[in-house]
Amino acid sequence: MANVATIFVRAEPLDAALTADDLLSAVISPERGSYYVPVWHAAADGFIDLQYGARWSGVPAPEFIWERYGDRLASLWVRYYNDAGEFDEIAHRTAGMTKTSPWRVCEYHYDSLLLTSRTGAEQRRELGPQQRRAANERDILGRIERDTPTTPTSLWSSEKAYWLEAWRAYGVPGETMDEVAALAPDLLRAELLWEGRPVEVAERVGPSASHWIQWSLDDWDTCADLDYLLRDE
Repeated sequence: MANVATIFVRAEPLDAALTADDLLSAVISPERGSYYVPVWHAAADGFIDLQYGARWSGVPAPEFIWERYGDRLASLWVRYYNDAGEFDEIAHRTAGMTKTSPWRVCEYHYDSLLLTSRTGAEQRRELGPQQRRAANERDILGRIERDTPTTPTSLWSSEKAYWLEAWRAYGVPGETMDEVAALAPDLLRAELLWEGRPVEVAERVGPSASHWIQWSLDDWDTCADLDYLLRDE
């Protein structure tokens, strides 16, 4: 089995007749389908959003789509996570560009921390607008499923709180993580939020709440990549 890449596409069509199925046809075929990631798509506010899976990487996606439909697109944004990698990466192509931008680590927004104890008591910390990295995986191989803004996500569980070091690697400040780590033995759930919506979650599961699972819930609404934020200026 190859590494699974979860790929997210946001396209801005020039042609109202262009559909999500058209764009999907450029990156997945009926014969091979989506690689271990549920296919999802939506169209709203002048954009077409896609989610699918591929072996190893999302790097070919912009070229595949632009080669077939570039004359019908104003812009194309692609971010992906390779499950053998560390963080999501992002790149884009616009009608005024001759090639896809260099790939870079994708940053995401969060602004508060919500901690839920084993007793159900909640503590919320307002942190102000912050940025972090993330690993958004939408595989279907794990045993635990939770709803996301798009499709279920799943991750294997572990007795150890590996998510604490993952959050540090994502860029959550050390003083925040020191506080969370100190409280972790008594926590049932920890969440980073953006405008009230969970975007990074760690939760105890199982009959005795002995195992942790962790998942990221980012969509384009939490994307903090500078070029993406400046796309309309």
